Amino acid sequence: MAGPAYFDAFRRIVVQPDNITIAADAVDDTLTLVAGAGISLVASATSDQITIVNTNPAQFSLGVAGDDSSIKVINSGETIRFTGTQNVTVTADAEGAITITGPNLSSYLTAESDPIFTASAAAGITNTDISDWDTAYGWGNHSTAGYIINSDNIILSRLTVDGIIIDTNVIRGTDSNADLEITTNGTGSIRLNTNRVTIGSDAGATSQGSFAVAVGRQAGGNTQGGNAVAVGYQAGFISQGDNAVAIGRQAGYLGGQGVSAVAVGYAAAFTNQGDKAVAIGYGAGGTDQGLSAVSIGDLAGNLTQGNYAIAIGYSAGNTNQPANSIVINASGSTLDGSASGLYISPIRNINGGTFLTYDTINKEIGYTTNLDDITVGSIRINTNVIRTVDSNANLELSANGTGAVSVVDNFSVTGGSLTRSGNITSAFWGANGIALKLSPATYTDNTSSGTIVAQYAHSMGGPTLAFTNPTTVTTAATLYVSPVIAGSNATLTNNWAIFSNGSAQFTGSTGVSTPNMPAFRVYGSGTTNNLTTTQNTTGVLNSNNFAVDYNQGSHLNATTGVFTAPVAGLYQINVVARNSGFAGGVSQIAVTKNRATTNTIQVMVEWAASSTMNHTGGSSVTKLAVGDTLELQVLAGQINFDVNDNWSVAFLG
Repeated sequence: MAGPAYFDAFRRIVVQPDNITIAADAVDDTLTLVAGAGISLVASATSDQITIVNTNPAQFSLGVAGDDSSIKVINSGETIRFTGTQNVTVTADAEGAITITGPNLSSYLTAESDPIFTASAAAGITNTDISDWDTAYGWGNHSTAGYIINSDNIILSRLTVDGIIIDTNVIRGTDSNADLEITTNGTGSIRLNTNRVTIGSDAGATSQGSFAVAVGRQAGGNTQGGNAVAVGYQAGFISQGDNAVAIGRQAGYLGGQGVSAVAVGYAAAFTNQGDKAVAIGYGAGGTDQGLSAVSIGDLAGNLTQGNYAIAIGYSAGNTNQPANSIVINASGSTLDGSASGLYISPIRNINGGTFLTYDTINKEIGYTTNLDDITVGSIRINTNVIRTVDSNANLELSANGTGAVSVVDNFSVTGGSLTRSGNITSAFWGANGIALKLSPATYTDNTSSGTIVAQYAHSMGGPTLAFTNPTTVTTAATLYVSPVIAGSNATLTNNWAIFSNGSAQFTGSTGVSTPNMPAFRVYGSGTTNNLTTTQNTTGVLNSNNFAVDYNQGSHLNATTGVFTAPVAGLYQINVVARNSGFAGGVSQIAVTKNRATTNTIQVMVEWAASSTMNHTGGSSVTKLAVGDTLELQVLAGQINFDVNDNWSVAFLG
């Protein structure tokens, strides 16, 4: 092998016996040995050695300047030999300094010019390469180190590669808090060639079926069926059936998701989903969804949906939906069917003139724009006539609630009677009536002018009564009205048959019976002397101070002393009382109207202080509305109200 011209020149010197190596970096490096007195140097060109002899009884140290690691202690009589010193000169001065000088290489080649060597791989070898090789060599026999080589079959029990650990069928990061990314870093795909897939803590943990997929914590956790798919926390958690699909947190969670069943959404088909059933939406098919049932929407078919039932919409068929029924719900509230059939809520009202029809033979739902003849139950509608299918049956028009049956325009009864029957229960109706009501309206005569004889809003013609056989009628009338009858929990002060809230005219010889008018009279009784403004707390006289002579209609509450007007109109008020001789000021007694609110005086009797006047009275006519009240009250001083005194009120009209 060709080499540089200085190949055998001073390159390294080994100091024995400890094998201390002194290396030269360049061809003109020098090695100077410094020693004290008593040291001799012997150089041998033949053996390529320098020998240092210590003749001094004391030991001395030999070292390379600047390198403490090369210090060598030499004892008396020991010899130091340098090897590899061919063509090296050694000199020593009077002070014992030893100088080793390499050969003069100026006449030698200092650069490689051999083209063969330059072209070889050896030409690129550097001192760093040599140092690295020496280091690697120091590691021992590499063939026994177990390095990975280029091979298709590599078997390792554990491998750590830049933050990734592959160990016992597990690929994980060295940092438990760091993310682990698997990527193709391009357009390729990541393929898992396996008959089971689990991703997530405890996914498919126990008895996962062949070709099953479980993604998410505890998805398909226990006995997941073959070819089943569970995605989401605890989806298909226990006994997911073969070919079943559960997507969403706790979808198909418990009790066995059926074979080929599908559950999508949080808690969809949560418990015991039937085979081939489908549940989509939060809580859809939640518990005990039946065989081949379908529920779509939040809480649709939520509890015990029947076999082959279909529920669509929020809370459609929410509880115990019957088998073979269809519920479509857009109402926003629960809609449950009661039997096998079709249930839809709501159906929008469209004024398009079309009608929904059902063909009972072909079981088809259709529509038509014209219904010439339709039968609904026992009612037939045809050619402007509503009648019963049975000619002997009654026809009832009912609002079936608090509403009313209204007839627009003319209404006529031909060949029969108009009968009002049946009991009615309703909230308070007062003067509005409850059975037969004629509401106020405007009736416009668009032909008459000038003066006309009469105009009646409601007319009842006088009927002609005829008999097949000779008959005498004691009392006959066009209109017979019975008086009101008191029923349970009812007290009727006046049970009139007819009440007119206005003027009434009667022509003919028929007599008129006038009902009892509201009126009362009381006289002094009980505590009657020296009554003051604090009598009965408010000064109002009551049954503590008077007795009732009569109370027609019972509109005076004797206990409280308050009279309440039952009808609007004019009322006569009379008061008689007696002076008590009170000397402390005037004495007053008065009848007040609506004392609790407006408190206006209608009649007052007054005495001066120490008056000698005895019984005194006053009267007035006042106008009252329904519900207005009257009370007899001491307003000042002291009053006597004995058996000779009285208070009375009478309705005038």
